[in-house]
Amino acid sequence: MAESIPSYPIVEVTLTEDGSAHMNVAGSHIDFPAGDPAATRRAIIERATAIAVQLHRPVRMNATDPLGTWHNAVTPNGDVIDLEAQGATSRQPIVRSSKTTPAPVLEAPTRITPSSVVRTIDALPPQAPATAPQAVRCTVVFSTGEEAIVDQPLIVGRSPKPQAHEVAEALPLHDVSMTLSKRHARLEPTHSGISVTDLGSANGTWVVTADGRTLPLTPGVPHRAVPGDRIELGTIVVGTVGVAA
Repeated sequence: MAESIPSYPIVEVTLTEDGSAHMNVAGSHIDFPAGDPAATRRAIIERATAIAVQLHRPVRMNATDPLGTWHNAVTPNGDVIDLEAQGATSRQPIVRSSKTTPAPVLEAPTRITPSSVVRTIDALPPQAPATAPQAVRCTVVFSTGEEAIVDQPLIVGRSPKPQAHEVAEALPLHDVSMTLSKRHARLEPTHSGISVTDLGSANGTWVVTADGRTLPLTPGVPHRAVPGDRIELGTIVVGTVGVAA
């Protein structure tokens, strides 16, 4: 199966003993605060699953935790597959992630992303629950006249409509140039700004940073935009990211 999964994009994950983690997908960075490692693992797999759903195929994920580095794939239905264990008979290579219960703690190290770190955490003294950082509530003001507070996932475009698997609101943009796709991009709130994902638009999506860098988005791969950045949709429509009052 490994040979059939494209090498780009790759989800790179680092999980530490306090349960905090960092995810990097094609230059888009997401930080997870310290806490329950099993909860962090579920959040990471959900993010990777969302990318796999957008790409309509499995996506590679390299995960590093205190026990080593594991090379996996995450499928659109949430399965985590150990690519290095393909063909092995001494262990189960596929583990289905759960959104409601922690991943099982296995007796022997298994190349399955970060659930194995739970064994290390069990040996540590109890710590006070970490306080998650306050989220930044962002607005996006579009050159077409619309303005939105991104406090929930939004699908933007000429005539957007969330698909059956999506939990999002639709935000139609008045585009007389007709350069927007019907479903052009997805905007989601994050702790430091918003996440922008091109939905396979015909004319592309870019994030232009406050210091002038223009970053073209790969369809299906989320990218972070922070206050001061611009989001360019197609050839005409521009959204300016700001902080909500």
